[in-house]
Amino acid sequence: ASRPGPKRSDAAQPSQPETVPIEKVIDDVAVMGFSREDVRRVLRQLAESGQSVDLNVVLDKLGAGK
Repeated sequence: ASRPGPKRSDAAQPSQPETVPIEKVIDDVAVMGFSREDVRRVLRQLAESGQSVDLNVVLDKLGAGK
């Protein structure tokens, strides 16, 4: 009889960040009351500094600017 191999768990797999179109990020953040221009400015700053675009980082930067 063959023995079953180790079970694979999704939790054990490294998580890949979900890719979301930039326009969707802009729309989602603009709905929260931030201007589209401010959102684009923050996204540009993140891209220029080589940081990944994370919704929480965008919101933190926008919130700090107010």
